[in-house]
Amino acid sequence: MDERVTGSGLGSPNTAQSNTGVTPDFMVYGAEAVLPSDVAFGFPRVEHFDQSSADLARELKINCTEERRLASCLRTAKYLEAIR
Repeated sequence: MDERVTGSGLGSPNTAQSNTGVTPDFMVYGAEAVLPSDVAFGFPRVEHFDQSSADLARELKINCTEERRLASCLRTAKYLEAIR
């Protein structure tokens, strides 16, 4: 039996999840991931990074965590009701 995992079975870890609206990296680390290719090719979010505005944005996202959790619970409840 072939036990290799193909890429098609894996989701993109940098894609926001529909039920939470944030990426898995943000859920675990509290920040979005910066990929090596982003740095190598000089993506705008890397080139124009400002620590003070990043700190403010992170604080805002952290302060909105409870609201996001409640919105996710509502979406889950609506989904479960729809499949009954």
